Amino acid sequence: MAAIVMGLLQGRVARVLGWFAPAGRMALTNYVSQSLVFGFVLFGVGPGLGLAGKIGASAMFGIVLAVYAAQVLFSRRWLGRFAYDPMEWLWRSFMYGERPRMKVSSGPIC
Repeated sequence: MAAIVMGLLQGRVARVLGWFAPAGRMALTNYVSQSLVFGFVLFGVGPGLGLAGKIGASAMFGIVLAVYAAQVLFSRRWLGRFAYDPMEWLWRSFMYGERPRMKVSSGPIC
C-alpha cells in the first residue's frame, strides 16, 4: 500500500491530483455549497427545480460532474487570493472571537 501511495505522489499523477488539492482545502465551503445546490436541484428548496425522481442517473451524474468541476475551479481561484475559504473564515471568527486576516500575504497558498 505504501508503494502505491508513493507512486501516486510522483510525476504526472501528482500534478493531476494537485488540481484537486484546493477543493480539499475548502472542504467546509464546498460541502455547504453542494448541500445548497443539490437541495435546490433535487428537492425544490426555495424556488428549486425538484428534479428528484424525474431525471435519470446519467443526467444526475452530469450535474454532479459540472458542480464538482465548478467547485474545483472556484477553489483554486479563491485560494490564490485568500488564506481561508469563506466558511472556515466564519468558523474561525466565531471560535476565536476575532476576524482572521483573509488576504494572502505573498503569492498563492496552493
